[in-house]
Amino acid sequence: MADISVNVTSSLTNSERRVSRNWTLTYFQQRLEAITGIPPDDQQVLLFHNTVSTENSDLTAQNRANRDSVTLSMLNVQEGARIHVNDTRPESELKDLEDDSNTKFFELDDAEYEKRSDTVRRWKQENKLGRFAPEYEQKKAEVKHLNEEKAKELTIGSRFRTVNDPVGERRGTIRYVGKVLEIDADNTWCGVEFDEPVGKNNGSIKGVYYFHAKPSYGGFLKPQQIETGDFPEQSLFSDDDEL
Repeated sequence: MADISVNVTSSLTNSERRVSRNWTLTYFQQRLEAITGIPPDDQQVLLFHNTVSTENSDLTAQNRANRDSVTLSMLNVQEGARIHVNDTRPESELKDLEDDSNTKFFELDDAEYEKRSDTVRRWKQENKLGRFAPEYEQKKAEVKHLNEEKAKELTIGSRFRTVNDPVGERRGTIRYVGKVLEIDADNTWCGVEFDEPVGKNNGSIKGVYYFHAKPSYGGFLKPQQIETGDFPEQSLFSDDDEL
């Protein structure tokens, strides 16, 4: 799916950006933070279908429950759209933001943390939230199934780019598809060789080689993190004005 150009605006910014319609709303908001300075949880993201339209839809309000899975394509974000980001933080809260680089934080090891009754983990356990929720295993199984189905579409030697990647888009070539017991025995992984030294290994995990690459050029990704296609090699220093 080809990238599109959109206009990103806020009270302080106005710029044209290239985006992928395969990005999830969660990942898109992470990228918007880098442009607007507004944290994702404090963003109101409005979609205008062009730069002169006054009608809009509130993407954040309409997709709070599924922003990890809904993509820009599903949200009908088209070429030439305008994305306006409002900061929902009260003005007083913004004034209270301070540099905490010199602040000393209290830390507990995991064993001591587990003993406490006033922690977020204990609260989640008691309220059956997160990994303690009854539906957690079901969702985990659904994600596993989606990755396995995606893996069937991938072929060794294909060019790819990463999607919903917290470190930004990376490109390379698929070198392996299958189980990686050194990571876990249940899930399917893609061994990839990146075009640039943006990986974590050389194609091996704990001394076991699944493919060979130069140091820092290899990596293992979930199939859902990969989009295959005609994605030529890019320089780390290229300036393509992408979001």
